[in-house]
Order: sequence, then C-alpha cells, then structure tokens
Amino acid sequence: MYSYGVVLLELLTRRTAVDPSFPDNTDIVGWVLSALNGTDKIEAVYDPALMEEVFGTVEMEEVRKVLSVALRCAAREASQRPSMAAVVKELTDARPAAASGGGRSLSKSNQGRPGSQSYSSAY
Repeated sequence: MYSYGVVLLELLTRRTAVDPSFPDNTDIVGWVLSALNGTDKIEAVYDPALMEEVFGTVEMEEVRKVLSVALRCAAREASQRPSMAAVVKELTDARPAAASGGGRSLSKSNQGRPGSQSYSSAY
C-alpha cells in the first residue's frame, strides 16, 4: 500500500520519490507533508500543469481526494494504511461520472498535438 501512495504522489506532484530538490534527503511523502504543513494549500505540492488544468473546476475536489488517498496509503505505520479495496472504492467514489462512463480526458490543451499524451480521468 505504501508504494501505491508514493506512486500517486509522484503523479500528482510530477516529482520522483527521492527527488534531489527535496531538502535534507527527504522523500516525497515527507516533502508533501512538510509543504502542506497541516494546511490545505495543495498548490504548494501539485504539478503546476495539473493545477492549471483543474483549478476552478469540479475536478479540483477530485484531485484533493486523490491526494488524501495517497497520503493515507503512504502512512508511516502500516496499520494506518487503508486496504486496497477501500482505496478502489474511494477513488471510484471520487469520480462518480467515471463510474457511469462519463469520464473525460484531463489533458485538453495537448489534444491533437503530435507526440502529446492524453490521460484518462478514470482511476
């Protein structure tokens, strides 16, 4: 479960698990927790391109929920981590439209450009 949380954090922040930009050999979990410092200022940790894509949209709350799931998966104590079944349910519930087939691509700005990637919003 811990590794799954780390992978989610890597996707949300577009940083590696042990990014050289982190202070004092901090890992991604410690960096995110430190940057958030008990606040909900997610802009401090999210990938700027992701923030540009979702800021002010309904997807912003979905992205917040994914961050919450990621941090719980990456809890230091294994007993504090959710089960995979709970994670699947939370991620599915975070995006009700995806469950009913109403998902859309999150990458509007790159569509149609050669070499661009399109990311599905379905988890």
